[in-house]
Amino acid sequence: MAYAQNIVVESDKSLKADFSKYTTFGWATQVVDAQNAIFFLNDLILKANVLHAIEHEMESRGYEYNQQKPDVVINTRVFDKPGQLMGFTDPASTYWGTNEVRDPDSKKAYDFEAGTLLIQMVDRKTGRPLWQGFASGLMDNNVFDKKKEKIDEAVSLIMKEFNQRADNLSKR
Repeated sequence: MAYAQNIVVESDKSLKADFSKYTTFGWATQVVDAQNAIFFLNDLILKANVLHAIEHEMESRGYEYNQQKPDVVINTRVFDKPGQLMGFTDPASTYWGTNEVRDPDSKKAYDFEAGTLLIQMVDRKTGRPLWQGFASGLMDNNVFDKKKEKIDEAVSLIMKEFNQRADNLSKR
């Protein structure tokens, strides 16, 4: 969990995800469909800023944009109401982290506030979820802070949690 100026960031990764085989990304259909600005508080400028920030973060990690046949499909949304997301469960895997034990039957629920930005990644071929991250705390007096700088900061914090690269720079 990361905090920056009241932004709370959480993420969760499938224990089966092997990010070494992914090099390209594209958007989920509902994200690029012009009719679905509803997923971005009905604001096309907000939608464009979110997509641009995510695209920048992915490309800076060596991922190549390919809408036709991406390895990873990215879905993103801004929620106007509080809610809950479920984390991953991975059959036949056990994970010992710094302060957590994760076994096949465990699921983690993530509560989020109104104004939360969600980024999800899915394997295009299998349809399996790979990773998700979100940032909450983007509301100011019950109004979503749509400033480009705030969106860039939130996306950057979420993607810092992603911690994967397609260009192998982190392995040198």
